[in-house]
Amino acid sequence: MKTLEAAPWAPRSTRLAEIVNRVSVEWPNLAAYMETGTPVRIGPEVISIAFSSAREICREILAKEDNHRYVQDICRDVYGPDVVLKYLQRVDPVDTPSPR
Repeated sequence: MKTLEAAPWAPRSTRLAEIVNRVSVEWPNLAAYMETGTPVRIGPEVISIAFSSAREICREILAKEDNHRYVQDICRDVYGPDVVLKYLQRVDPVDTPSPR
């Protein structure tokens, strides 16, 4: 499992990378699923990770009760007891014909 590195100006992303790395120790498959998502909100209250429709299965697996609880506990360890973890489905852009 690769170790994620975040840009030095993004401490919250670094903390998210820490979460993924900690998940990978016991459940490497879950960490791999997390890596397919895009963090859309990382804050003291909410961590939201969005998945494209092509990666919907990854979101579904992470959202299963036991998996979600495991990752949520690690998030609370890193961010504090009040943080909420959410997995979102990203809306993919629709190809529309250009006006003529």
